[in-house]
Amino acid sequence: MTTTVVVGNPKPASRTLVAARQLAEALTGRPVDHVLDLALVPVDEESAEAAVRTVARSSVVVVASPTVGGTYTGLLKLFLDRFADGPGLQGVVVVPLMVGAGLAHAMAPELLLKPVLAELGATCEFPGLYLPENTVDDSVALKSYARRWAPVTARLAAARASGEVAPTGPIAPPFTPAETADGRALRDAFGCFPSGVAAVCALVDGKPTGMAVSSFTSVSLDPPLVSVCVDNGSSTWPRLRDAGRVGVSVLGEAHESACRSLSAKTGDRFAGLSLHTTDAGAVLITGATAWLDCTIEDEIPAGDHHIVLLRIIGLRTGPETRPLVFHRSRFPRLVEVPAAEPASR
Repeated sequence: MTTTVVVGNPKPASRTLVAARQLAEALTGRPVDHVLDLALVPVDEESAEAAVRTVARSSVVVVASPTVGGTYTGLLKLFLDRFADGPGLQGVVVVPLMVGAGLAHAMAPELLLKPVLAELGATCEFPGLYLPENTVDDSVALKSYARRWAPVTARLAAARASGEVAPTGPIAPPFTPAETADGRALRDAFGCFPSGVAAVCALVDGKPTGMAVSSFTSVSLDPPLVSVCVDNGSSTWPRLRDAGRVGVSVLGEAHESACRSLSAKTGDRFAGLSLHTTDAGAVLITGATAWLDCTIEDEIPAGDHHIVLLRIIGLRTGPETRPLVFHRSRFPRLVEVPAAEPASR
């Protein structure tokens, strides 16, 4: 196996180079054979062609760049342009890596650099990696990435060495047949998708009644419809159904404890909550990021749940309030990232 790193940073011996070497060595378990720090490659045609041949003959190549204006550098582009004719990067296992000042351009390796490498014929079978510059010295993300993709790297490099055709299309871990998966495995899979949390509440016999749902989603603009999924064994939903008019409150970050209360099996679910009740009996929770006054449009059986369609009669939003996010049974916080970042690294 021959490993090469290509670094398109105009500054020689950069942090981008450090990250590229670390990634290549973590993926292959061996020292890097060739380092092409493009800032140091002589500009004459012979030296440039020698660099191209080095890359084309490699088994695994990490192509790295700092982010400049949200994309990779012009220096790297000029070098990659040399692979446009002939076999290009055919059969070479290439890993895109980009280093930036923050998280604003975290998708740049996947959306901007990887497609170019694939178009040049490279085998890019797993995601590109983005690293914030301040994590390069001890990157948890790099170590996790290497653990996940090192076996795939070895398999693809072995296929290249033996002359086999490397697989095309994304590499995926083995699937567990759904019919043999237990409830825990399915819940874990569903929990990988982050969602908001909504409270569905109404007055029933003069008392607030409601529940928290993470299966809330928009359905239609015309007519205005949303939906929630309700467990067939729910004891709360039949009472809400009879109310006819329900309020949907899209919960905010401050509602973590309210969400837990509204999901409780016993006790007063509304203890300590500030509520607003409409004339029609819909109950709304103060401090939410959006409120919907709804009627029940339809119920559709769906396995061990019902999909409940709700027609929106009235609405109000509080966009200044951050939403509550539910992911893997936890409530992570949204973090704003800057719109721009420095170009030099």
